[in-house]
Order: sequence, then C-alpha cells, then structure tokens
Amino acid sequence: GIGTTSPATLLHLKSSSADCDLQVESTGSATDARLNLYGRSNGVSQIRFGDEDDTNVGLLTYDHTSNYMLFRTADAERMRIDSSGRLLIGTTSVTGISSGGDDIVIGSIGDSTSRGITFATTNDGTIRWADAGDNAMGRIQYLNSTDIMSFHTSNVERMRLDSDGMKF
Repeated sequence: GIGTTSPATLLHLKSSSADCDLQVESTGSATDARLNLYGRSNGVSQIRFGDEDDTNVGLLTYDHTSNYMLFRTADAERMRIDSSGRLLIGTTSVTGISSGGDDIVIGSIGDSTSRGITFATTNDGTIRWADAGDNAMGRIQYLNSTDIMSFHTSNVERMRLDSDGMKF
C-alpha cells in the first residue's frame, strides 16, 4: 500500500490530497513505454474505471478464451471487437446477419431500439467503396455547403439529389 495502511490489492496507490498518477516513461533511443497485462489463457485482462459509488462503471476487457475485446460504459457493454475483427455496437454477436455484410454491426436482429450513424460536421461526409488502385470507385457523398447528396459508381457521379430533391 502506498498512501494507505489497508491495501485492497497487491499494489494499492491512494491519495486524498493530489492526483494519483502511475507513470511509465521511456526516453532512451528506440525504446517504448508499455503497460503489459497478462491473464490466464481461459481468463481475462481488464482495465477498470470506477469511483466511490461504483468501482466498475467502465471497463476495457480482453477475453482470452474467446479472443474478443469489449468496452463497457455506465455498467453496460457498448462495443465489442470479436475474434474475427468485426466491430459490434449494441450487440454481442452477428447471429442472423448474412456474412459479407457483418464487418460492422450496429444493434442486432430483433432489436427494437432505433439505431443509426450520424456524420456530425459542417463540412462534407462520404462513405466510400474502394479497390486496390483507387480509394473512391464507389461513394455516397453529402456536400453540406450546397446541400447536395451524390452517388458515384466507377468513380463517376451517376445521380444527385439537391435541396429541391431534383435528380439527374
């Protein structure tokens, strides 16, 4: 125990008069600073975030058995990266979702909660489909300054919706 006479863990740092920091620093040439967490092969490695009311309100967990990483806020799982590298938001599995469209899943089949994606910007927003030679072969683009949404295939604009709803 450092700053406490009743440590709750193997290493317990406590301060009531200043910020309580743990510093890892590397200043040598070609050196790194690392924090390593090693758990059992059938266990978890975790970073927990809490306060005096809830010692586990936020959590970053790596599950070594199933090889996924999960993120919790307000005592609930909010996001997971599964062992295949898929990003799951508001769900813990891709059950019922066809493969090929399951790299990012928001919500789940049968979920009655409204879900969506928002681009909050005063500039432009773009969703792109790329190939190895060009990063914009297909795209949906919203131009905020002119209130135009355009649709592109083979890197050519094919349709446009303007603020009057005109199409061409």
